[in-house]
Amino acid sequence: MKYSLNFHKTFSPERDAIAQLLRLSKQSDKFLTKEEISQLTTIPTGASSGKVVPNINYAEFMGLINVETKGKRFKVFPTILGDIIYNEDPYFVESITLWSCHYNLVSKGSKAILWSFVFNELVPQLGTEIQKEVLSNIVCKNFESEVNLTPLRSSYLNDTSFAALNIMIDEGKNYIFTPHKIEPSYKYLYAYQLLSNWEKLAGDMTEITITDLKEKLYFGVPYLWSDRDILNVIELLQDERIILINRQLNPLTIVRQESSQVLLSQIYSLLI
Repeated sequence: MKYSLNFHKTFSPERDAIAQLLRLSKQSDKFLTKEEISQLTTIPTGASSGKVVPNINYAEFMGLINVETKGKRFKVFPTILGDIIYNEDPYFVESITLWSCHYNLVSKGSKAILWSFVFNELVPQLGTEIQKEVLSNIVCKNFESEVNLTPLRSSYLNDTSFAALNIMIDEGKNYIFTPHKIEPSYKYLYAYQLLSNWEKLAGDMTEITITDLKEKLYFGVPYLWSDRDILNVIELLQDERIILINRQLNPLTIVRQESSQVLLSQIYSLLI
């Protein structure tokens, strides 16, 4: 499937729609039209527009489902992460679920290229308070096009989307981006995110520098973490023997002690 800057068709992701698509991926192995998916999920769609296809794309970019197409038909099936979320939080009520979706959606290399650019390039360069006009101008210049920012903005301002994360706030002429506060009960999610990216981007390496951790794996960037935050998290993971920190080298290095698969089943284990 090909994706464009405007894959969202002006719609922002909706938690309920994403949850319904994940549920569908567990219940059907058939190729379905968007109209059939709409009937099975109650996600609205129309002849030329609607929310089914954009939310399929969002769910895929969030790492929840894989998608096959045959003409104008779609077959969706869950990823291993999608399976865990479906089993633990099928209605997407837990904040940890929303953070997981956000992290994949905006990660470096995500097919949601606008989201990825803003969080991986723009905020780290300009800081956490950005004038709306400046953000718009830079985005349009980067993509050499007039870019509709409404779906991105709505993703983090609408209660039906991800407003609960409070990572992006509309404040007058500015956008305020607030880093995710480290939550010890999320440590297995952090570990999974670190190791899954490690395996994907540096799979044959058992030891990497903290510089590579930030600049090649982009660990923590979707959370807008500072260097101190990242160090705090890897120390948290060392306490669990998930990684080992070698401070004898400069820059310090991190040794992988587990696989991402091992962490998957533990992501929700510390929630009260």
